[in-house]
Amino acid sequence: MIVCYDKHMHNRGFTVVELVITIAVVAILAGITAAGYSIVQSDTAKSTLEYDLQAAATAMEQERNFSGSFPSSLPTSYSQSKNSTLTVMSASTTSFCIRGVSTVDTKLTMRFRKTENEPRVGNC
Repeated sequence: MIVCYDKHMHNRGFTVVELVITIAVVAILAGITAAGYSIVQSDTAKSTLEYDLQAAATAMEQERNFSGSFPSSLPTSYSQSKNSTLTVMSASTTSFCIRGVSTVDTKLTMRFRKTENEPRVGNC
């Protein structure tokens, strides 16, 4: 009886080096994906807050057209979204400032001043 011994028969599994390299590549890809998701989420929070501030400013303008001055709180015609918290910080007959804080990214604070006519990062 002739037994044929093949040296490669014992090398059917992966080596430790191959496994470590595979795990490292997967970890790097997971890190890149997580960072990309964080950036997208932050950009979405900013866009939502800008939109909400613009909508509130439009409601303030409409209220002034009816009453002659800007209201000291958000008009009832404005329905606030769940992704932001808006507060009228100051209002007079000619000007107002609304502060907005994102509920998704609580570090994000923006304002809308009547004199600036667009949402900007920062407080009133």
